[in-house]
This record gives sequence, structure tokens and C-alpha cells, in this order.
Amino acid sequence: MEWAKNKKTLFLILLSGFLLRTWTLRENLFFGFEQGRDMLALSSTIGGDLNLIGPPTSIPGFFHGALSYWSFIPAFLIARGDPYLVTVILILINLASFLFLFDAVKSLFGRQAAYMAIIMLSFSYASVVYARWLLHPNLVPATASFLIFFLVKARKNPRFLPVVAASWGLLFHLEAMPAVGVLPAVAASLWILKIKLDFKNVLMSLVVMGLIFSSYLVFDLRNGFLLTKSVLSFVSGNGGLASMSASGVQITEQIFVEVERAIIPGMRGLSLAVFFLGMTAGFSLPWVFVLSMAFLFLSFGVKPLPHYLMLFHVFVYLGLGVAISRVRPKLFAYAIIALIVAANLASIKRRVPDNVGNFIHHAQRTYLGDELKLINYAYQEAAGDKFSYDYFSVPYWQREHWQYLFGWYGKGKYGYVPEENRTKTHYVFIEPDETQPKFQKDWYEGLSSGSNMLDSFSSRSLTVEKRIEK
Repeated sequence: MEWAKNKKTLFLILLSGFLLRTWTLRENLFFGFEQGRDMLALSSTIGGDLNLIGPPTSIPGFFHGALSYWSFIPAFLIARGDPYLVTVILILINLASFLFLFDAVKSLFGRQAAYMAIIMLSFSYASVVYARWLLHPNLVPATASFLIFFLVKARKNPRFLPVVAASWGLLFHLEAMPAVGVLPAVAASLWILKIKLDFKNVLMSLVVMGLIFSSYLVFDLRNGFLLTKSVLSFVSGNGGLASMSASGVQITEQIFVEVERAIIPGMRGLSLAVFFLGMTAGFSLPWVFVLSMAFLFLSFGVKPLPHYLMLFHVFVYLGLGVAISRVRPKLFAYAIIALIVAANLASIKRRVPDNVGNFIHHAQRTYLGDELKLINYAYQEAAGDKFSYDYFSVPYWQREHWQYLFGWYGKGKYGYVPEENRTKTHYVFIEPDETQPKFQKDWYEGLSSGSNMLDSFSSRSLTVEKRIEK
């Protein structure tokens, strides 16, 4: 491996990346209903429920693949269900993938290009935020890095093609949109790298793909061809342009937003200038990915959500790494890298500690540290007596995160879980509704009409009230 020859420098870069990604993470790990749902699914998978399909996507009727659960089982077992430790393990996997990316870029474009790409990835605000996102989207950048590494390896040894196929299959299970969007870049790489597509390795790749996608087929057969019907409905227009609008203006704006996040947060004009100049002078595959994703959004009317473009910054840093490494004099190249790193560090310092302006969880405030403090309060107030709980959640009436935390943390620390049926004294967990405060106000008035508050406890935005039935 090429990185082994540069291990000391790379270790320092990745250590810095690790510290940025874990900074205040224990208190500020976002843990909402989706994270609770997926952790509950992992628990049931380990308990014997195979889970042939993953969680639902943002497109009605579509689901992530089963590997979006199965691939996280080792981390879940090692962490013993602790969401924080699971996330730390995933961060380590993402950082380890940078070593493979370094190897690939160095073999194609040289050591300086590889260093510059890895430095930008390690200190990237967007990369830090995505690495702190618990479960299925988390491993998308790592999987793409492995895909690129094995593609480069296949240039000299076509026997790596089945591993390329496996990497892409896993990517599809984790997040289908970027997986489909990256296909033209993979196809272009096969041509650019002059990879030999001999019959044996192509056949093996197809077999691997068949095995990876077999869980979709079995699920479809067991559920009356639910997936097939959803795809046909979507393609025919009932789920596409008819229900989701994705104009060229929306797509262009989202791409510009991602350019700003990836290069110099807070300075869009300069970011766009660096992007267009860098991509033109450096590496063409980022353009292939961007145009491919834009085509998908327009063709199927899919709203360009940020996580659909989460591979964008990986390709941008590869392209910029190549372009900046060719800048002369070298002092100017180092100045550009320093500017990008400084801007991203400033954005990390401003936004990451308390998740201010988080572009993923902008409307929710359910952070693990606060949730555990509220749960501790309820158990300590109950003092060993049975109790039940109610909640107000955003999105409404989604309690999976509370359900998982009571089962993992509450039972593990206090030896029991709340009662399913309402007890006279109970606890109400309240999340702030920043989008429809009147709805929450009306709900709270109804709550107060049926019970009296005895005490309350708050941790930042979350509140738990101890109540007794009237």
C-alpha cells in the first residue's frame, strides 16, 4: 500500500480529522426517530429477524437495501448498542477509507495530489457533518472510496472487478440515488483506465451483483411485488414529476450550495470560482457525477436533497487535489489549500459543537446527551416505582428514539423499562416544534387539561415533565 510509506504524516492528518469528528459528539450526537428506528431494527436483526429490506427512502414506496442494516451489525455488537460508540466506529471506518483513497490518487496523479485531497477531506465541514450522522448514510463516502480504490487496482489486475461490483452494490443498498449517479463515472473510469473486461471477471461481477441484490428479490416475492409496483408507478409518473417537483433552478441551487459547503463555506462566489477553475484544470470525473445527478433529478422529478449529493464533496476534493497540485508556484498552491482548510475549520467551530445550522437536522433538537439526562431524571424521580411516559416528537408521534433509549440505556442502567399502559404518575418528554408552534401549543393545552404538572427538568431544548392524572 502506498500510504504505508507516508504513515506518520497521514496519521497526523487523520488524527486531526478524528478529533474534529468526535468533538462534543457524546453530548451532541443527533438521535432522532430514524436513528432509533434503525437501532431497533439492528437489535431485531441480531435477535433473528432477517430484515430483507432496509428503511424507507425519501421517495414513497422505495426502500434502502438490507445491507443498510446488515453492514452495521459488527459496529453495533462491538459498541453493545451504544449509539455514540457505534458512531465513533463508523468515523474510524470513514477515516480508514481515506488511506485507500490516498493510495488510488497517488498511483494515478502523484503524492502531492493525494495529500491535498486527503487534507481537504479530513478538514471538510461537510465531511465532518456526514461522519457524525448515525447509521445508513454514514458509510456512503467510505464505500465510494473503496470503490475508487478497487477500480484503480483493477487497472493492473482485472480480478478486482467483482470487488468493484460488491462495493457498488453496497453503495446502492446504503443510498440508491448517489449509487446510480456514480455509475457513469464508474463507466468512464473503466474506459479511461483501460480496464480489461474479460469474460470470467465480468461473469463473476454479475454473480456478485446477483447475490447482493437477492434480498430485494426475496422481499419482493414475499410481499406481492411491492417494490416492482412502486418502481413502475414511479416511472409511469404517479410517483415522479406528478408528485415531486425538481426544477432546474432547484437543482442548480442545491449544487451551488454543495460547492460552497465543500470548498469555502460562507463564500459562494469564491467557492464557485475555485470549483470551475479546479474542475476544468484537474480531474473530469466530478463533472460526470454532477451532470449525472442533475439528469436523474430532472428525469424522475426527485427533489435534490443534501444526502443525495453526499458524494459530491469526495469528487470535488479529488478534482481539486489534482488541480491544485499542478499550480505553480507551489507557495500559491499551499495558500489555496490553507484558505480552504481555514474556511472549513471556521465553519466547524461555528456550527458543529451545538449543531447550529446543521444542514441535515435543521428542524430537530434531539441530541443524545440531552435525551439521556431526561431519562435519568425520570428514573430517579420514579425511585424504582413503575411509571409510563408520553411524548411530543418532531416529526409527530414518532417515538422510536425514546423506545430504543429506554430499552438500551434505561433497562441497562436501572433494570426495567416504562409500562405500556398509562400510570397515574407519568412523564412527558417534549421536543420543540419550530415549524408549527401553534400545533404544539394546542397539544400542550390538551395535556394540561387532563393532568397536573408536579415537576419538570430541561436540558437545552428538551423538557420532561412529571405529571399526575387529574
